[in-house]
Amino acid sequence: MKNKGLEGYQAEVYFEYKAMQNGVVLSRPTQPTTPYDYIANIDEKLVKCQVKKARRDKRYNCWICELRRTRSKKIEMKAYPRLPYKEGDFDFLCVVIPDKDIYIIPWHEVSTKCNNITLAGGKRDKYLKFRNNWRFDISP
Repeated sequence: MKNKGLEGYQAEVYFEYKAMQNGVVLSRPTQPTTPYDYIANIDEKLVKCQVKKARRDKRYNCWICELRRTRSKKIEMKAYPRLPYKEGDFDFLCVVIPDKDIYIIPWHEVSTKCNNITLAGGKRDKYLKFRNNWRFDISP
Protein backbone atom coordinates (compact mmCIF):
# COMPACT_ATOMS: atom_id res chain seq x y z
CA MET A 1 0.00 0.00 0.00
CA LYS A 2 1.29 3.43 -0.90
CA ASN A 3 1.76 6.14 1.69
CA LYS A 4 0.24 9.27 0.08
CA GLY A 5 1.76 11.58 2.70
CA LEU A 6 5.23 10.20 2.06
CA GLU A 7 4.77 10.47 -1.71
CA GLY A 8 3.75 14.12 -1.34
CA TYR A 9 6.76 14.79 0.86
CA GLN A 10 9.07 13.12 -1.69
CA ALA A 11 7.63 15.35 -4.43
CA GLU A 12 8.31 18.44 -2.30
CA VAL A 13 11.90 17.37 -1.62
CA TYR A 14 12.44 16.71 -5.35
CA PHE A 15 11.00 20.17 -6.10
CA GLU A 16 13.40 21.74 -3.56
CA TYR A 17 16.35 19.91 -5.13
CA LYS A 18 15.46 20.97 -8.68
CA ALA A 19 14.78 24.55 -7.55
CA MET A 20 18.25 24.74 -5.98
CA GLN A 21 19.80 23.36 -9.17
CA ASN A 22 18.09 26.17 -11.09
CA GLY A 23 19.08 28.95 -8.67
CA VAL A 24 15.60 29.46 -7.18
CA VAL A 25 15.52 30.47 -3.51
CA LEU A 26 12.64 28.88 -1.58
CA SER A 27 11.06 29.53 1.80
CA ARG A 28 8.47 27.42 3.62
CA PRO A 29 5.53 28.74 5.63
CA THR A 30 5.65 27.84 9.31
CA GLN A 31 1.95 26.97 9.54
CA PRO A 32 0.65 23.71 8.01
CA THR A 33 -2.71 25.28 7.08
CA THR A 34 -1.50 27.50 4.23
CA PRO A 35 -2.86 26.52 0.79
CA TYR A 36 0.69 26.69 -0.67
CA ASP A 37 3.91 24.82 0.10
CA TYR A 38 6.64 27.32 -0.75
CA ILE A 39 7.41 30.93 -1.46
CA ALA A 40 9.87 31.31 -4.32
CA ASN A 41 12.03 34.40 -4.80
CA ILE A 42 12.11 35.05 -8.55
CA ASP A 43 14.14 38.15 -9.44
CA GLU A 44 13.20 39.77 -6.10
CA LYS A 45 9.51 38.96 -6.62
CA LEU A 46 7.87 36.51 -4.20
CA VAL A 47 5.43 33.94 -5.58
CA LYS A 48 3.41 31.24 -3.79
CA CYS A 49 3.95 27.69 -5.05
CA GLN A 50 1.78 24.63 -4.49
CA VAL A 51 3.58 21.35 -5.17
CA LYS A 52 1.63 18.29 -6.29
CA LYS A 53 2.79 14.85 -7.39
CA ALA A 54 1.18 13.58 -10.58
CA ARG A 55 -0.03 10.02 -10.79
CA ARG A 56 0.41 7.83 -13.84
CA ASP A 57 -2.70 6.80 -15.76
CA LYS A 58 -1.49 3.80 -17.77
CA ARG A 59 -4.85 3.33 -19.44
CA TYR A 60 -4.64 6.70 -21.24
CA ASN A 61 -0.83 7.01 -21.19
CA CYS A 62 -0.80 10.33 -19.35
CA TRP A 63 -0.22 11.92 -15.95
CA ILE A 64 -3.04 13.23 -13.73
CA CYS A 65 -2.73 15.94 -11.07
CA GLU A 66 -5.54 16.51 -8.57
CA LEU A 67 -6.48 20.13 -7.98
CA ARG A 68 -7.84 19.81 -4.48
CA ARG A 69 -6.30 20.65 -1.16
CA THR A 70 -4.96 17.63 0.67
CA ARG A 71 -5.63 16.94 4.30
CA SER A 72 -2.84 17.32 6.78
CA LYS A 73 -2.55 14.74 9.55
CA LYS A 74 -1.58 17.61 11.84
CA ILE A 75 -5.05 19.09 11.51
CA GLU A 76 -8.38 17.61 12.53
CA MET A 77 -9.93 16.16 9.37
CA LYS A 78 -13.36 17.78 9.82
CA ALA A 79 -11.78 21.22 10.02
CA TYR A 80 -9.79 20.73 6.82
CA PRO A 81 -11.85 19.05 4.09
CA ARG A 82 -10.53 18.35 0.58
CA LEU A 83 -11.69 21.52 -1.09
CA PRO A 84 -10.79 22.89 -4.51
CA TYR A 85 -8.28 25.71 -4.59
CA LYS A 86 -9.52 29.25 -5.03
CA GLU A 87 -8.00 32.40 -6.48
CA GLY A 88 -5.22 33.72 -4.28
CA ASP A 89 -4.35 30.33 -2.74
CA PHE A 90 -1.18 30.09 -4.85
CA ASP A 91 0.46 31.73 -7.86
CA PHE A 92 2.01 28.62 -9.46
CA LEU A 93 1.06 24.97 -9.45
CA CYS A 94 4.26 22.89 -9.50
CA VAL A 95 3.44 19.39 -10.72
CA VAL A 96 6.14 16.79 -10.17
CA ILE A 97 6.39 13.96 -12.69
CA PRO A 98 8.37 11.46 -10.59
CA ASP A 99 12.07 11.33 -11.48
CA LYS A 100 11.47 13.39 -14.59
CA ASP A 101 10.09 16.90 -15.04
CA ILE A 102 8.34 19.59 -13.05
CA TYR A 103 5.59 21.59 -14.67
CA ILE A 104 5.43 25.11 -13.20
CA ILE A 105 2.01 26.35 -14.27
CA PRO A 106 0.54 29.78 -13.47
CA TRP A 107 -2.71 29.89 -11.53
CA HIS A 108 -4.72 31.40 -14.38
CA GLU A 109 -3.95 28.34 -16.55
CA VAL A 110 -5.50 25.90 -14.06
CA SER A 111 -8.08 28.05 -12.29
CA THR A 112 -10.94 26.99 -14.56
CA LYS A 113 -10.32 23.27 -14.08
CA CYS A 114 -12.59 21.28 -11.77
CA ASN A 115 -10.75 18.50 -9.98
CA ASN A 116 -7.65 17.63 -12.01
CA ILE A 117 -5.45 18.42 -14.96
CA THR A 118 -3.98 16.01 -17.50
CA LEU A 119 -0.37 16.12 -18.63
CA ALA A 120 0.17 14.11 -21.80
CA GLY A 121 3.90 14.68 -22.17
CA GLY A 122 3.80 14.95 -25.96
CA LYS A 123 2.66 17.34 -28.68
CA ARG A 124 -0.92 17.20 -27.43
CA ASP A 125 0.14 18.37 -23.96
CA LYS A 126 -1.57 21.70 -23.31
CA TYR A 127 0.89 22.46 -20.51
CA LEU A 128 4.10 21.48 -22.32
CA LYS A 129 5.23 25.12 -22.51
CA PHE A 130 5.36 25.17 -18.69
CA ARG A 131 7.60 22.09 -18.34
CA ASN A 132 10.67 23.04 -16.29
CA ASN A 133 9.53 26.70 -16.30
CA TRP A 134 12.15 27.77 -13.71
CA ARG A 135 11.82 31.45 -14.67
CA PHE A 136 8.24 31.19 -13.45
CA ASP A 137 7.02 32.85 -16.64
CA ILE A 138 3.29 33.46 -16.81
CA SER A 139 3.21 32.67 -20.53
CA PRO A 140 6.55 31.26 -21.77
